[in-house]
Amino acid sequence: VVKQLASLTGSPADESIKTLAEALGVLQHHDAVAGTSKQHVADDYYLMLTKGVDNARGLLSKGFSYFTGNDESTEFTYCPLLNISSCSYLEGKTSFVVNVYNSIGRPKSFYVRVPVEESTTYTVQDQQGNYLDSQVVPLPDQIVNLPGRTSTANFDLVFYAQDIPALGALQYLVEVAAEESTNKRSSILSNIKEIINGKDTVVENKKVKLTLDGDTNKLKRIGIKRNHESVTEQESWATFNFTQDYKWYKGMNGGNSNPDDRASGAYIFRPDGYSQEITDQVNATVFEDKNYVEIEWLVGPIPVDDDVGKEIINYFEFEEFITNNTFYTDANGRELQKRIKDYRETWDLPLDDEPVSRNYYPVTAQFVINSVNGQGSAAVLNDRAQGGTSLGDGQIELMVHRRLLHDDAFGVGEALNEQAYGVGLVARGRHLVLHSDSATSDCDFGCQRRTLAEEILLQPIITFSDPSTFTTVTKSGLSAPLPDNIHLLTLEPWSSSGTWLLRLENFYEVNESSLSESVDVDLESLFSEWTVSNIRELVLGANAYKEDVVRLRWNSQSEVEEEKKEEKVKVSEAVYSFSPMQIRTFLIDVTSEIKRDIK
Repeated sequence: VVKQLASLTGSPADESIKTLAEALGVLQHHDAVAGTSKQHVADDYYLMLTKGVDNARGLLSKGFSYFTGNDESTEFTYCPLLNISSCSYLEGKTSFVVNVYNSIGRPKSFYVRVPVEESTTYTVQDQQGNYLDSQVVPLPDQIVNLPGRTSTANFDLVFYAQDIPALGALQYLVEVAAEESTNKRSSILSNIKEIINGKDTVVENKKVKLTLDGDTNKLKRIGIKRNHESVTEQESWATFNFTQDYKWYKGMNGGNSNPDDRASGAYIFRPDGYSQEITDQVNATVFEDKNYVEIEWLVGPIPVDDDVGKEIINYFEFEEFITNNTFYTDANGRELQKRIKDYRETWDLPLDDEPVSRNYYPVTAQFVINSVNGQGSAAVLNDRAQGGTSLGDGQIELMVHRRLLHDDAFGVGEALNEQAYGVGLVARGRHLVLHSDSATSDCDFGCQRRTLAEEILLQPIITFSDPSTFTTVTKSGLSAPLPDNIHLLTLEPWSSSGTWLLRLENFYEVNESSLSESVDVDLESLFSEWTVSNIRELVLGANAYKEDVVRLRWNSQSEVEEEKKEEKVKVSEAVYSFSPMQIRTFLIDVTSEIKRDIK
């Protein structure tokens, strides 16, 4: 995001970008991603990231000033603790502006959650003067009482930011509603629905219907509104027995003297037996006009008073699905990889030990199961990289948190037992559950999975500012939205002023969707206020011009090697073609079409 804002505001590649870029580069190491580092190294990661974010705050404000028509010196406040509903800037304020930036190359709509102190009535006004529907939602006690949380906010104000421009921003003015403002649309306080023991509870919108069991208060059924033209009104709802639970694995204790005595630790997941159920409440949300279920999870501090390390999973099951031990996980957010329980395609897998961990795979964006008995397909989308598996028909499990008491002797030299504020760590996140019956003629199941995965991993950036910053200015950094199957991977200022690095991706794989097709993009007319010239294609890593690279040709084992057909890579001087899963990298010169001071 910071690189995008630097480019679109004509800012150079200075320390405000480099410090954060270098920190994020270091944090791509598996020690940071998976926690396989000593505590003092983890502390250093945190320090580097904090310095990077702090250095980028000025550029973030400059970008929001550009998109909202404010003076470049205007302050826009970024609150890094919104994930625990905390923002000190908002405390004590009765009016403020919410600024929302969309870093995706197409307009997106998004439910904004703003922490507020009181359950009073608020108004939310957009830049056209319209008053929006909004809702004040009480925060769960588990959020309010989080270790280390000092916020006075006890509620979230929720409203819908609709059609945020591609590479653009919208503003919303939030005010405590005056008692006489009866002509304005004001927020409503969310009511806690009464649960009657023994009676099922139904939560629904126009597209999804959830049923909670009257005895256990857990999910037991999901209904999906079908959108196929061939179904009748009676057939318009597809219903499936669907459960969601939190479970835990007991971490193996071991002395690490031999493989059979290996402890579960930072580097290795080695449970002692199968998962056990946790008795806990479910936080499931269905938003108006959305066709998925959001499961918000909060785990920790994990108790270890019994001297047992624990590894927590979020467990889903479509009970009627027959999946024949087959499931699919994404490869680094790109192509789906077919997985078969207890099987490896190129070698014989020993089946005498590790029945759980031998079936775990990395899941960066989506986990998919397909039924073979006419029940359709389902996907769970995650907001961060996790491990996951399917150990039975219709089952999906994703690891959300771990706390272990023994080192696994693979090099860390410490147990995976990080603490903060004197207790174990707390993790909070989201999983989105989607069923193929929600597909439409405009967006099939592959399209819906890809679109939602992009949205959950690249959520809009929110800042806050004084009411005096509220304007009617709206703009997009693009002259037109990108095609539905093109994703903007990189936009950043390069080695000199007026030169950008641009990287685009066709993020659909072959035969995944009706959008799995080649598409042309005109780079010359891509940006709304910048003219593009001197387009040079680079290799993926941007360290060499593509025309200068000579690839090695390997000898083929087949008797006849077919000549690879030359794909259409360039339609004209500035129009380039992108086939499914293709990433192309460019160096482009740009000239501003409006007068601006580059500082």
